[in-house]
Amino acid sequence: MEMQDVQGKNARDLYGDFLRVILMMMIVLQHSIVHGLGVVKLRDGIYVDISGGVLALNSFAVVSVNCFFWISGFYKIQYNNRKLLKIILEVLFYVVVINLVLLVVSGTDYSTFGIVGLLKRSIGFLGNYWFMDVYFVLYVLSNYLNRLIEHLGWNEALKLIVLLFAINTLYGFLRDWGGIGTGYSVVQGIYLYLIGRICSVYLRKVRELVPYRTVFLLAYVLSCTVTAVLTVIFYNMTYSSLAWKMWAYNNPLVVIGSVSLCLFVTGRKSKEKGLIAYVATWAPFTLAIYLISDYYALRNYVFWPMNSILSRINGNQCLTITLLLANAVCISFVCMAIDRLRSILFTGTIRFMEKGKFNNV
Repeated sequence: MEMQDVQGKNARDLYGDFLRVILMMMIVLQHSIVHGLGVVKLRDGIYVDISGGVLALNSFAVVSVNCFFWISGFYKIQYNNRKLLKIILEVLFYVVVINLVLLVVSGTDYSTFGIVGLLKRSIGFLGNYWFMDVYFVLYVLSNYLNRLIEHLGWNEALKLIVLLFAINTLYGFLRDWGGIGTGYSVVQGIYLYLIGRICSVYLRKVRELVPYRTVFLLAYVLSCTVTAVLTVIFYNMTYSSLAWKMWAYNNPLVVIGSVSLCLFVTGRKSKEKGLIAYVATWAPFTLAIYLISDYYALRNYVFWPMNSILSRINGNQCLTITLLLANAVCISFVCMAIDRLRSILFTGTIRFMEKGKFNNV
């Protein structure tokens, strides 16, 4: 992550990169619970036999998607056609490769559509990832969103945050106004992006209002704890759909937790050379974690090892939570390692081709 507004020049924010990796692990953790354990059925009011500890764990991880939108705004998306094309090609690469692999190893589903179906899925790759759909919209709108915040004063920026909070988080979450629903929308992405930009442009003002970082940590822990308690209560009362709604991205508690976690971690000046620095070096490869682990046709394969082990530990809550955490870390590093290899191969191929062209001149 590059610090632009915060330090006045382009410089790597070590903790921003570290947060990016941790957030993607939290997304894998969330998907392991929601999709791997079938907790997504709660959305339709269907009861799922799951422990309160797992529900609470997801309540702490659910902030991750909002955090990604926030840090996109905090570090500022600067529109660049080449970079946009690079992201699109990376997404397309994984969609094509995943479908090719599944076409070869699976005799069901994929055999019914063959190469034509593969091409259709590849051409329509955006529809496979709702987060990427929203991110691409944010990307093309970024210049206009950036100018909006840069031309607002501090007081006007605060008014904008309050107004957006009322419309998207309170009215949207409580009333499902205008189809905003649970925050799976472009509106949510723009909302968090703008908050991130405001926090970046007026970071000194934010630090003056809340001078101690531990306040943000406490706000994250408290908001997630309340979310967890409410989720478990509704679940035990068999109000499955209400329990699910507590994890809505525009739930006020989830929004507060997301922003608080980001403000606690980002913007630090550090020459850390330990574990944090090592984890941060993997940040350029984090997108692959999402593209590989959350591809709908691959989920059963991704979570199969975890579910196989869970079936042997007889519902032990401590072991289940430990396994979920370990699974998220393992999947994340495997996906990042794959993407690092892809990056090396692609870079080497491009250099070889450029060298070949140069020698032929």
